[in-house]
Amino acid sequence: MGELRAFESQSGPPPQPPQLVSPSNGATGQQTTLAGSWNRVQDASGYHLQISSDSLFGSPFVNDAQLSDTVRQVNGLAPSTQYFWRVCSRGAAGEGNYSSAWSFRTLAVAPATPSLVSPGNTVINQPVSIPLVWRHASGATSYQVQVSTTSAFTAMVINDSSVVDTVRESTSLLTQTRYYWRVRGRNAGGNGGFSATWSFTTLPGLPASPVCSSPANNAFNQAVSPTLRWTQSGTVVRYHLQVSLDSLFSTVIVNDSTITTKYCWVRGLANLTKYFWRVRSKNATGSSAFSARWCFTTKQGRTNVTPSGSPVALIPQPIGGGNPNLEVIRDGVTPQLGDSSLVDQYDTYTGTIRQFDWVGYGFGSVHRFSNLEFQEGVETDSGGWFASLTVQVLVNGTWVNVQNLTTIPAYDPNNGLNFESYELNFDPVVGAGVRIAGVPGGTRTYISVAELCALDDDSSLAAIGSGGAFPVKCQLNQNYPNPFNPTTIISFVLPERGHVSLSVFNLLGQKVATLLDGVVNAGDNSVEFSGSDLANGVYLYVLQSNSYAVVKKMILLK
Repeated sequence: MGELRAFESQSGPPPQPPQLVSPSNGATGQQTTLAGSWNRVQDASGYHLQISSDSLFGSPFVNDAQLSDTVRQVNGLAPSTQYFWRVCSRGAAGEGNYSSAWSFRTLAVAPATPSLVSPGNTVINQPVSIPLVWRHASGATSYQVQVSTTSAFTAMVINDSSVVDTVRESTSLLTQTRYYWRVRGRNAGGNGGFSATWSFTTLPGLPASPVCSSPANNAFNQAVSPTLRWTQSGTVVRYHLQVSLDSLFSTVIVNDSTITTKYCWVRGLANLTKYFWRVRSKNATGSSAFSARWCFTTKQGRTNVTPSGSPVALIPQPIGGGNPNLEVIRDGVTPQLGDSSLVDQYDTYTGTIRQFDWVGYGFGSVHRFSNLEFQEGVETDSGGWFASLTVQVLVNGTWVNVQNLTTIPAYDPNNGLNFESYELNFDPVVGAGVRIAGVPGGTRTYISVAELCALDDDSSLAAIGSGGAFPVKCQLNQNYPNPFNPTTIISFVLPERGHVSLSVFNLLGQKVATLLDGVVNAGDNSVEFSGSDLANGVYLYVLQSNSYAVVKKMILLK
């Protein structure tokens, strides 16, 4: 052994450390597969290479002491990682000292593709300020978020490459607009792939206020179960209708916020009462302002004589899908507008084509008829409606057509609105029966009647409000002459001096003339009225104060 040590000591010192060449010290952007190289050392028979992510080389990634060349291929380095490397020479005397350690950093690899979370794809009614959320993409140090109004991202709303979190707030978006969005990760290695493109649609803006359309503002002689109608622009989910006894809506009697159509049938109003109404629209964003306030006054009181009559029909035993019991037309059941059930209607289908049809009532005594309330049933192209409609009264055993028939609203055959209600007004006729009649519509020519109410126009006086007696007595006389052409005299008697108005209305409730509007002395009074600018027909003249109203009809016949 001593001889061996003596031999080794005679071989001289170990070789010098080699000079490192590549990758250069502090180099960046290196591939994960590279070649390390260094200069050859004289008297070196081999080399020992170490590569580690630890500057102290505690756990080297490469620890190869069997190298004979000055270059070594290295595979499988981690991306975006700093490595330290060094080499020592090996000679007959063993390994020398290591070279100075150099460092290099591998090239970063583009991050994975993120996946979107919220808002969900194709969702609607999203707020105009909304957080965009996605899942972290492996390797990403930041993100690029794009929001556009086009799926090709040619109209950018947001293009933000500085996001370091997985959420980005989007603000001040437009209402009722579809947006497309996507996200991609970023790091020193570049951009990752974009996520799938998702879309969302923002809430609509607040809807415009509806516009009241019917009955006309300040209309008179309206039904006690009127259909209130309005128009609307834009997308609306539902409507909120209010009807009140005062203009400030402190006495609201109808407060319905569930309406989905542009009309509402209001029932049970009092006779000769002034009502105020307004409507507003709602959508997913909120409610519009209320429409302009309109008002109307209901018609004078009439006696419902339907219970004392006997239902009669041209077809007493129909075979259609409706209720075969004719009593259904006066059972008081009034289906909602738009309903489609046949059980609450009487239809006259028999399978036979005919040109005339009718349904009505016969009475054991005479009545003075000037009004019917009629609810039609289900309408189809096969039938259930009148191609032409009239009213007939049984006078001395003969059915005669009434004169100056008007309907509120205007009768619209086969308009697709099931169970629409109409008020039929006409010149008073005294008789022992009344019926709706005419040409049945549809390919199978039959009519459908849900309700038919006959009213006896036996009174020309009615109270405002609750229907009680007038606080004071007054007398409104029949105009003379009547019929007239074109002038007539309207006289009345007041029990005391006071403010009154005397106005003339057509049967649509539209005011056509104001004859008086001021303080009038007690006693007999008279006013001349000229209808020279009006069409032939029936008109109502109304004497009204704060405590009473009196109505009469007159006929202009040129």
